[in-house]
Amino acid sequence: MKTTWARRVCSHHALCGISHAHLARLVKELAVPWTARHEAALEQRRGRARQRATGAGPNHHLVLDDRLLVTLVGLRFQLPHKVLAVMFGVDRSTVTRAVHEVRPLLAQRGFAVPDRPGIRLETLADVFAYAAAEVDFGYQGLARDFPDQISAPPRKPAKDAPSEQVAAYQQARKQQSSRRICVEHTIAEPKQWRPLQRYIGRREYFDETFQAIAGLVSDRTALR
Repeated sequence: MKTTWARRVCSHHALCGISHAHLARLVKELAVPWTARHEAALEQRRGRARQRATGAGPNHHLVLDDRLLVTLVGLRFQLPHKVLAVMFGVDRSTVTRAVHEVRPLLAQRGFAVPDRPGIRLETLADVFAYAAAEVDFGYQGLARDFPDQISAPPRKPAKDAPSEQVAAYQQARKQQSSRRICVEHTIAEPKQWRPLQRYIGRREYFDETFQAIAGLVSDRTALR
């Protein structure tokens, strides 16, 4: 009963940071790699291959859905694992193990690309290749040197400019702002995740934490 209550509460976007539809897609996406990783860990611990059918033996204290939720809420608010353990009615070590299983899978997903469903940028080489093909319209500093690739806000007309020039300026500014807004949201949204405001975790997990959050943010941005 406690797990059901905690699952319902933690799946709210205000806590886990993503929508129900996004959460469902993540569970489906991570099911295979999580199972493979889990089975590999069990085999290493046993020192031999599985002898019973998959699914035999004791049930998990936290199913994959719950493991993903405790990881997402932990990433969102940096809640102590002990707090999440109380919410789900399990031991703190169970939550810690779940986070260490799921967070690397989130970090390895790469980054979604707007208007390119199914494509994810997984390496720095992928990012450079994409940047070489399509320069983001949100950056202004290079507009003077690369006018064909960079779009900067239009120059404001003088106070005594004719009404036609003012109207053209306002229209151009509106069009440029609509192109910039997705980039502005992408820049601002990671700051809504507590670890990227002030990270208090262990240093060796920062890169993994950052990549996991950035991948989740990219999913939301790509759907706008």
